Amino acid sequence: MKSEIDSYWSGEANDYQAGIKTELTANKSEWQAIFQRALGATDLDVLDVGTGPGVLALLLSELGHDVTGMDFSREMLEHAADNVDEFDPSVGLAQGDAENLPFKSGQFDAVVNRHLLFTLPDPESALTEWKRVLKPGGKLVFADGNFYGNLDRTLKRRLWRYLGHFLVLCTERRLNANLRMEVVDDLPLTEVPRPKTDVQLLERVGFEEITVENRIDRQTKSTFEYLKSGYWGEAFLVAATKP
Repeated sequence: MKSEIDSYWSGEANDYQAGIKTELTANKSEWQAIFQRALGATDLDVLDVGTGPGVLALLLSELGHDVTGMDFSREMLEHAADNVDEFDPSVGLAQGDAENLPFKSGQFDAVVNRHLLFTLPDPESALTEWKRVLKPGGKLVFADGNFYGNLDRTLKRRLWRYLGHFLVLCTERRLNANLRMEVVDDLPLTEVPRPKTDVQLLERVGFEEITVENRIDRQTKSTFEYLKSGYWGEAFLVAATKP
């Protein structure tokens, strides 16, 4: 399954790079504010798991954090390396598996990611690993959403999806990927209630002080950007602390 997931994201690397840079940089201050509220004002040693083209890592580095971006896909990391070279060479990059991190225990003050957990075959193992590399009192902060569960559930969502694809084609001159991995139906977080399930998993692996901020997509997207991609479902931010 991991091989199929890696193949999928490697194949989507070019389009994903274009889409993610548009989405995050168009509302840079909003994304920075959301993560900074959860992380606090102190400069931290941060690991961005599933960094993709490195945009979130760059946004957090701009706030003063010491950031390492890690991804499973080498093609994604090639885009990240180009972006780091262009915007902030202080950001470190590494290749690795989100469920088996290549870092020592207690290495980071914070672990962050965006739209990663739902793509993993074993999210509980991933959360356990993220907890392992955190220092005591360290923070886990991740953004995710009820994406596949809502995608075609209603006529409104289906029509909205076609509108979103049309708007992406008109404004970005690219086809909006369906992001439908062959293994998606086998992924454990695509058809369960979220973020309720996320909170249960975090409690199970031993995180404390778990908080959820709902509907962050309405904070991080303009109305037009929301029309382009909001059909996926509602996004949320989860923060938790290692005891």
